Amino acid sequence: MNEVVALVLNYNQAEATRRCVASLLRGTRVPDKVIVVDNGSDEHPGLSADEWSSGVELLRADANSGYAGGNNLGIRAALKVGAQFIWVLNNDTIVDPRCLETLMREVNVGTDSEVYLTAVRDAGAESWWYRGGWVDARTGTVWHTPRHRVDADVVETEYIAGCSLLVPSSVFKRVGGFDESLFLYCEDVDWSLRAIGNGVRALLVPNAIVDHIGGGSSRSGRKAQGARFYYNARNRLWLARRGAYQLGPALVATPRWLVRELRSARRHNSPPPTFIIVRSLMRGIADGLRPRIPGAKPADFGSDSADKTAR
Repeated sequence: MNEVVALVLNYNQAEATRRCVASLLRGTRVPDKVIVVDNGSDEHPGLSADEWSSGVELLRADANSGYAGGNNLGIRAALKVGAQFIWVLNNDTIVDPRCLETLMREVNVGTDSEVYLTAVRDAGAESWWYRGGWVDARTGTVWHTPRHRVDADVVETEYIAGCSLLVPSSVFKRVGGFDESLFLYCEDVDWSLRAIGNGVRALLVPNAIVDHIGGGSSRSGRKAQGARFYYNARNRLWLARRGAYQLGPALVATPRWLVRELRSARRHNSPPPTFIIVRSLMRGIADGLRPRIPGAKPADFGSDSADKTAR
C-alpha cells in the first residue's frame, strides 16, 4: 500500500522532468512512490530507468497520447500499486520542500468528495500562476484570478488546475479520468467541471507551493507551439458546446482570450511567429465550431480498471 503516489508526465523534456523529480525527492515529506510516464518521447538522450532510486518508476508509453492519455496511464499504474492519493504534477514545476507535508496536513482521510490543490507561483517572479479560479461554462474560458481571499489555511475554489493536484484514488474511481478526445489542453477544465458537478469540493492549500517554469513541451519547435493555440482554441469551444454554450459570448470572449494567451507565451518563452498563431487559432476555432464534435471520453477507473491498458 502506497499512501501518496506522484505522477510526472514527460514528453521530450528530460531535463525538466529530472529537475521536477529531484525537487520531489528533496521534500520534508517524500511521496511513497514517483511514477514518471514517458509519453512516447523521441528525444535523445532521454530518460533511463536506472537513473533514480527504487522509489521512482519509469513507465513508457508507445506513443504520445497527450496530457490525458499519459496521465491516465500513470493513474492506472498508481491504482495498481495501491495508491490512496495520486498527486498529478506537471514536469515543468519545482516543488517547494514543504509542499507535500503541508498538503497532507489538510487531507480529510477517508473522503471521496475533496481534492487538494497547491498554489502555483511563476518561477523567478513575484506573481502567481494559480491560486484558484473559475470557469465560464458559456464560453469555455478559464480565469485564474480568484474570487476569494487566499489568506486562510484552506479555501474552496471553482476551478481545478491540472498543474498540481492531489486526488484521493476514490475520487478518480468515482469521477473517471481525463478526457482523451481533447488530447492537449483543457483536459483539466473538463475534469474540473465533471468533478465539481459530481459534488467534489476543490480545496486550495495556499501555503503548499510549486514553482511553474512554464512552456513544457510547447517549446519544442514551431509546430508544437502552433499546436498550443490550435488545441486551446478548439477545446475551449468543444467544452462550452458540451455544457452551457452560448455562441455570442463565446465569440466575443475570443479576442480577450487570445491576448491573454499571447501575454502568457511572452512571459514564459518567445511566442511563435504571427502567421503560425493566426493559422493555428483560425483552424482551432473552425474545428471547435464544426457541426459535429466528439462526445466526451473520460477514462474509467472502476474497481477492475487498474489492470487495463491506457488506451
